Amino acid sequence: MTLSRIGCPILFLVSYVLDLFSNIVSFVFWLQFLPIGLILALNFRL
Repeated sequence: MTLSRIGCPILFLVSYVLDLFSNIVSFVFWLQFLPIGLILALNFRL
């Protein structure tokens, strides 16, 4: 009983942290490719 009571918030916290981490990773991933995309867009426009 006590284990499940402690385990539920821990699982919730872990899933929240993993979700946040994946969001940060995807944000950094897109941030790295943004300059390349801008350069390609400028090249195609010219």
